Amino acid sequence: MKIVPDFLSINYQRGRKGPFLPDCIVIHVTEGSAAAARSWFHSPDAKVSSHYLNQKDGTVVQFVREEDTAWANGRVDHPTAQLVLERPDSNPNWWTISIENEGDGLHELTDPQRTSLYELIRDIQSRHSRITTDRTHIIGHHEIFHPKPCPGAISVDRIVRDLGGDTPLKRSVLKRGMRGADVAQLQRSLGMIVGNGLGFYGPLTEAAVRSFQRTHKLTVDGVAGPLTLRKIEEMGS
Repeated sequence: MKIVPDFLSINYQRGRKGPFLPDCIVIHVTEGSAAAARSWFHSPDAKVSSHYLNQKDGTVVQFVREEDTAWANGRVDHPTAQLVLERPDSNPNWWTISIENEGDGLHELTDPQRTSLYELIRDIQSRHSRITTDRTHIIGHHEIFHPKPCPGAISVDRIVRDLGGDTPLKRSVLKRGMRGADVAQLQRSLGMIVGNGLGFYGPLTEAAVRSFQRTHKLTVDGVAGPLTLRKIEEMGS
């Protein structure tokens, strides 16, 4: 992995606010070229930035040091990420490290990108032990700001699985009335906006499961059984 320094003089904040230390990586997609993203981050009109940019050829560009705060995740709207829900009064920029990936949002990572991304994540984790390999600490931008479907076609579930993390659902059947991390993961996989209902299998989750089952020609009963869960995991891979 080759890291090219291109540190910003604007569009970031030195240090981290309060007691927060990085414990979450957020995956983004540029929806444009790497050159355009680099130019925009240096513009005084942008008011946005990222710690890293992973280009299609596998070159990684660093704009903001990890001990400083990039401006990538400050807008929060109908979040589903567990850490965001647990910290309603905090700005996610204070405790996240952001990785932009060059792309159009419609395609997965290139092979060189994937190799570099995995090396970069492991490198970051070597300095920040609180960033564990799971879907709580490695998330997509849309899990913070739901109106933007970022990182598009890039599967964060696959990233975590490939890195040896734990994403498969533990229980073979999930149904109305259940609570827990498995339910929260199911909701995220279905792209649900649940707010404070994250982790509770209520009527909205049941309706989302029914809709998924109907779309994929499964038995429509609102119960996430083995066949439904397997299809959901296949769609996320």
